[in-house]
Amino acid sequence: MVRKQIVMEPSLEEALERHAREMGISQSQFVSRALRRFIDEEEARERRRAAWRDAERIMDGEGPDGKIGGQLPWTREELHERGRFRTR
Repeated sequence: MVRKQIVMEPSLEEALERHAREMGISQSQFVSRALRRFIDEEEARERRRAAWRDAERIMDGEGPDGKIGGQLPWTREELHERGRFRTR
């Protein structure tokens, strides 16, 4: 473990104390969990952004290999077989 010292507003300190006490954990554990959750959410958000950029490139006619008119690595039928595309 690494020790860190942080500065916060009094209202934030009160909220930290209250929430940690309600959860039955130390303030340090609460801060560590909050940071982990924030970092995980940011990383997930970046993965979604990257996936969206890839989808936009494909919709613009650019294949996964970066070339215009490139072929997709799957067919519609393969998606149905894998159960990834379902019709209503």
